[in-house]
Amino acid sequence: MSETREEKIYKYQRTLRQSMLDQKRTITHGPARSLASQLLLYLDDMTACWSIGTEWLRISLETERVDGGYAIPSDPAYYPGQGESLSDVEEIPSLKGIAVDNADSGVRLLWKSMKPVVFASISEERRFGAKLRSDLINAGITTKMATALRSETGPFALLCADRVKCGPRDWSLSQYETFRSVSDEVLRPVLGAALELRRNAKDPAAILREQLSDAELRVAQLTALGLSYKQIARELDRSFHTIDHQLRSIRIKLGIESHLKLARYLSHQLRDCDNLVMVQ
Repeated sequence: MSETREEKIYKYQRTLRQSMLDQKRTITHGPARSLASQLLLYLDDMTACWSIGTEWLRISLETERVDGGYAIPSDPAYYPGQGESLSDVEEIPSLKGIAVDNADSGVRLLWKSMKPVVFASISEERRFGAKLRSDLINAGITTKMATALRSETGPFALLCADRVKCGPRDWSLSQYETFRSVSDEVLRPVLGAALELRRNAKDPAAILREQLSDAELRVAQLTALGLSYKQIARELDRSFHTIDHQLRSIRIKLGIESHLKLARYLSHQLRDCDNLVMVQ
């Protein structure tokens, strides 16, 4: 008899609790033990794990943005912002929906490195290619600390901490050790387990069905295929105004600020689905 989903969740929770919390020295940054305890309660909610983890880390590092997302080195692009925490002290741009070239030399460095990498000055950083460096500068990023999260089979996500527009260039040793401890000893095992649970549960199309209406799903499917507003309106025999309204609603529900970013996000999320949303 196969395990129920609830039984699988409990098994992951029990294993992670034993490995992270029952041994006092497993998590070297003591305050992160409370984060680990909280995340175990949301292990079946991957989005919540990313949201709670990035928010906790941003506040602990006293920085303007922490973001991350699932990916592997062989993907053509990495899409940050699957998990993202932004400071509310000033207006900080979101990176959701932005496509980062996975072949960029700086990104390849992150995938290969076994420890966090510090990019002290983005404007002077030559480990990034010219385009990515320009994109980071345009996003207001002055300095970055980043790492790959790894399972036994290899890297499965990237995690980044950014200072935006202001602040000192150098990360302190304490900040570096906090980032290393939380990313490797807490977020790596928790987000890895959450990913495995998601893979054994629903496909991305099913997840979108829970967030969007049937009409919005039809629009999302065509957007993922690269159709423009007018092409979608013509395909669905709807007015341009109706499609514009539905796309705005989709962006709000998914937390994505532009149509271009939405199209990239949907294309990435649904790329492996034989039937994207299966809405008639």
